Amino acid sequence: MNTLVIITLVLSIVSLFLEQAELTQPAILILIQVIDFLLTALIITELVVDISSAPYMSGYIRRNLFSIGFLGLYIVLFIYNKYLYFAGIQDNQGFNAAVIIVVRNFFLVFKVFGRIRRISTFLNNLTVHPAQTLVLSFIMVILTGTFYLMLPFTTRDGLGLNFIDALFTTTSAVCVTGLIVVDTASHFTVLGQVGILVLIQIGGLGIMILSYFAIVTLRRSIGIHDKVLLAYMINEDDMRQIAGGLRKIILLTFGIELVGALILFLGFIIHGLPTGQSIWFGVFHAISAFCNAGFALFTDSLEGFRHSLLISGGIALLIILGGLSFAVMTNLIRWSGLSKIRERLTLNSRVVLVMTGVLILLGMVVFYALEHGSVMAEYNLGEQYLAAFFQSVTLRTAGFNTVPMAPLGPSVTLIMIIWMFIGGASGSTAGGIKVNTAAVILAYIRSRFRGEEQVLIGGAAIDSRTGTNALLLFVFGIVAVLGGLLVLLITESGPFLDLLFETVSAFGTVGLSRGITGDLTDPGRVVVSLLMFMGRLGPLTLLTALGTRVNPSRIIYPEKELMIG
Repeated sequence: MNTLVIITLVLSIVSLFLEQAELTQPAILILIQVIDFLLTALIITELVVDISSAPYMSGYIRRNLFSIGFLGLYIVLFIYNKYLYFAGIQDNQGFNAAVIIVVRNFFLVFKVFGRIRRISTFLNNLTVHPAQTLVLSFIMVILTGTFYLMLPFTTRDGLGLNFIDALFTTTSAVCVTGLIVVDTASHFTVLGQVGILVLIQIGGLGIMILSYFAIVTLRRSIGIHDKVLLAYMINEDDMRQIAGGLRKIILLTFGIELVGALILFLGFIIHGLPTGQSIWFGVFHAISAFCNAGFALFTDSLEGFRHSLLISGGIALLIILGGLSFAVMTNLIRWSGLSKIRERLTLNSRVVLVMTGVLILLGMVVFYALEHGSVMAEYNLGEQYLAAFFQSVTLRTAGFNTVPMAPLGPSVTLIMIIWMFIGGASGSTAGGIKVNTAAVILAYIRSRFRGEEQVLIGGAAIDSRTGTNALLLFVFGIVAVLGGLLVLLITESGPFLDLLFETVSAFGTVGLSRGITGDLTDPGRVVVSLLMFMGRLGPLTLLTALGTRVNPSRIIYPEKELMIG
């Protein structure tokens, strides 16, 4: 029966693609009808078999009342939809078809999600493979968000997004990127924007962290497998501290976002926006900024607020904090004496703070030097400094902008590409290969130039495994970017530099664009979505999730010389 559910879900996705492709060939139209009837038959068959094989029919129905009711709603909508189709009634046909597709796929996604622990041996083992569980949780959230944004009430035109655009937008939100194919400010209703904001928050914190926080809050126990997963996600070695660590992460997140929302609220009020709108805009942009998402409720992002210290400065501060990681922020709080627990700055914190400060300062100087007489020529001196600082900060993988991206010169664009590729800190909401990785690679190069046997950072030696992983992450990032760029060069007609910028922005989950995102073809949008997904989860997580069991070989092979260089 698990195989039956998977087959049904796959067929539903195929049907969804065919429906959204708007193909009019008779054979395709017949195929769509055949798949629809086959899907319905499979769903009903699965329910009948489940009921018949249950020890107590009444008990099964009581336990699955919601699922059966949802299926009943789907069947009623299916019959009504097919009646309209075969009767030749075209009124609201598009609307009814969209509703039935969304209801059906919501039902199937939750059906599969509810059977995760018994769907197969592979999924059974997910609880002891944290990386695989993390990948699957993101996929499920993306699918759910995709179907939500296809609902008619999420868009102002009452039609909902088509599948590809909904998938792209949801992936961008969950992967906290900010690349958009439709304007968030003008295309979505308030409910659509709320849905995007929820996806951003889930993507920033992680669905598993939110789920287990709810369990901890309700004071329910967590199994050892779940503790292993949480320890992996929040980078906590002591499993006894997991519950406390979860609470600190949630409280720290919501606390920072609340303070940020208040600052932005004041900025919007001063700028002349109505009170209600200022509250909503403050909350939305605070969460979007701290999660390094880059979604904005203004068509020109934040270009209209380049002179506002409260708005530009407040969002920049939220971006920096979100890109530091919870581990670094917790360590800073304890080091500063704001906590009862006192501790020194860890090596990780020092590396992240130094690298982040250097990249922001250097990026600001370069941006100002190269663009103060060009894109920012009409700005006064204060606006130029603020805009240069803000754009350097957004390269920490948050896609807001206070200056237009398309007119930027090739030199500053190349520098921005490098900064976006590096990204923020490990364990943060930022993407890229991470500043920690860049620091290890630079230290490795420095050690080789000096002829040192060990890789040294801050007076401490870095173990060889960390150095190897850093190089692996760097190579993976390069391969991912080049592979995505190659596909875009084949499918798209934009300039090379713009496509490279788009590719790195997606992989680094930055969200900045030189204006070509909305013009991407469907294959291009799928490729960019995959890059955002890889960038958010991180190369190491994906490589771990795709890897098989580690079986260390006891055989030691003889070493040989190989000429390189």
